[in-house]
Amino acid sequence: IVLMVSGQFWVAAFSVLFLITCLPEMIKDATVKFPNKRCEVSDLSAGVFNSMLGVGQMLGPIYGGYITQFVGFRCCVDTVALILISYSILYIIL
Repeated sequence: IVLMVSGQFWVAAFSVLFLITCLPEMIKDATVKFPNKRCEVSDLSAGVFNSMLGVGQMLGPIYGGYITQFVGFRCCVDTVALILISYSILYIIL
Protein backbone atom coordinates (compact mmCIF):
# COMPACT_ATOMS: atom_id res chain seq x y z
CA ILE A 1 0.00 0.00 0.00
CA VAL A 2 2.94 2.33 0.62
CA LEU A 3 4.03 1.93 -3.00
CA MET A 4 0.51 2.63 -4.27
CA VAL A 5 0.17 5.78 -2.15
CA SER A 6 3.60 6.92 -3.31
CA GLY A 7 2.61 6.38 -6.95
CA GLN A 8 -0.60 8.38 -6.50
CA PHE A 9 1.40 11.20 -4.92
CA TRP A 10 3.86 11.37 -7.80
CA VAL A 11 1.13 11.21 -10.45
CA ALA A 12 -0.67 14.10 -8.77
CA ALA A 13 2.53 16.10 -8.29
CA PHE A 14 3.57 15.90 -11.94
CA SER A 15 0.08 16.20 -13.43
CA VAL A 16 -0.43 19.53 -11.69
CA LEU A 17 2.77 20.94 -13.19
CA PHE A 18 1.51 20.31 -16.72
CA LEU A 19 -2.03 21.50 -16.03
CA ILE A 20 -0.80 24.84 -14.72
CA THR A 21 1.36 25.58 -17.78
CA CYS A 22 -1.10 24.29 -20.36
CA LEU A 23 -3.70 27.10 -20.43
CA PRO A 24 -1.26 30.04 -20.72
CA GLU A 25 0.55 28.20 -23.50
CA MET A 26 -2.73 27.63 -25.36
CA ILE A 27 -3.59 31.33 -25.07
CA LYS A 28 -0.11 32.40 -26.21
CA ASP A 29 -0.15 30.18 -29.30
CA ALA A 30 -3.70 31.15 -30.26
CA THR A 31 -2.95 34.86 -29.78
CA VAL A 32 -0.17 34.57 -32.36
CA LYS A 33 -2.65 33.21 -34.91
CA PHE A 34 -5.41 35.67 -33.99
CA PRO A 35 -3.63 38.84 -32.77
CA ASN A 36 -6.66 41.15 -32.87
CA LYS A 37 -8.93 38.88 -30.82
CA ARG A 38 -7.16 38.62 -27.48
CA CYS A 39 -10.33 38.50 -25.34
CA GLU A 40 -12.04 35.89 -27.54
CA VAL A 41 -8.89 33.77 -27.66
CA SER A 42 -8.61 33.81 -23.89
CA ASP A 43 -12.28 32.92 -23.40
CA LEU A 44 -12.30 30.13 -25.98
CA SER A 45 -9.01 28.68 -24.75
CA ALA A 46 -10.32 28.53 -21.19
CA GLY A 47 -13.55 26.96 -22.46
CA VAL A 48 -11.75 24.27 -24.45
CA PHE A 49 -9.35 23.59 -21.57
CA ASN A 50 -12.13 23.17 -19.01
CA SER A 51 -14.30 21.15 -21.40
CA MET A 52 -11.51 18.68 -22.13
CA LEU A 53 -10.72 18.48 -18.42
CA GLY A 54 -14.34 17.50 -17.82
CA VAL A 55 -14.29 14.98 -20.67
CA GLY A 56 -11.14 13.44 -19.20
CA GLN A 57 -12.71 13.20 -15.77
CA MET A 58 -15.70 11.46 -17.33
CA LEU A 59 -13.82 9.09 -19.65
CA GLY A 60 -10.90 8.32 -17.31
CA PRO A 61 -12.82 6.09 -14.91
CA ILE A 62 -14.59 4.37 -17.81
CA TYR A 63 -11.25 3.65 -19.51
CA GLY A 64 -9.67 2.58 -16.23
CA GLY A 65 -12.52 0.22 -15.39
CA TYR A 66 -12.52 -1.29 -18.87
CA ILE A 67 -8.77 -1.89 -18.92
CA THR A 68 -8.74 -3.14 -15.31
CA GLN A 69 -11.43 -5.68 -16.13
CA PHE A 70 -9.45 -7.15 -19.03
CA VAL A 71 -5.80 -6.92 -17.97
CA GLY A 72 -5.89 -6.45 -14.20
CA PHE A 73 -5.21 -3.57 -11.86
CA ARG A 74 -1.42 -3.70 -11.93
CA CYS A 75 -1.19 -3.70 -15.72
CA CYS A 76 -3.75 -0.87 -15.90
CA VAL A 77 -1.70 1.27 -13.52
CA ASP A 78 1.46 0.49 -15.50
CA THR A 79 -0.30 1.54 -18.71
CA VAL A 80 -1.45 4.84 -17.20
CA ALA A 81 2.07 5.46 -15.87
CA LEU A 82 3.58 4.86 -19.30
CA ILE A 83 1.05 7.20 -20.91
CA LEU A 84 1.86 9.95 -18.38
CA ILE A 85 5.61 9.50 -18.69
CA SER A 86 5.44 9.52 -22.50
CA TYR A 87 3.24 12.62 -22.52
CA SER A 88 5.53 14.39 -20.05
CA ILE A 89 8.65 13.65 -22.09
CA LEU A 90 6.98 14.76 -25.34
CA TYR A 91 5.69 17.93 -23.66
CA ILE A 92 9.15 18.85 -22.42
CA ILE A 93 10.88 18.07 -25.73
CA LEU A 94 8.35 19.72 -28.03
